[in-house]
Amino acid sequence: METLFSKNIYAIGTIRTGRKFLPELMKKNKKYQKNESLILACRDTVAVQWRDTKVVTLLSTAHIMNEMTEVSKTQKDGCKKKVTCPKAIADYTRSMGGSG
Repeated sequence: METLFSKNIYAIGTIRTGRKFLPELMKKNKKYQKNESLILACRDTVAVQWRDTKVVTLLSTAHIMNEMTEVSKTQKDGCKKKVTCPKAIADYTRSMGGSG
């Protein structure tokens, strides 16, 4: 991520929690409540964990620390509910063709 950023290429992508150099806080398998998040930054890279139905962990050089947004989530009964999530998660989901 740092190499890409040094070449003015912004990147965002998921990462496995067992990866070398990932902050220890993100490796602990914390039991997140639904829509709870953890956001850490080091230099120009932001590390984000957020729980929707599962915990998602990603790195981004295109976002800033604690940048949040609202997304619309479909509930089991079919109705939509607005929830707050990290902007990096919302942007990644949109880029992958999701509805978040």
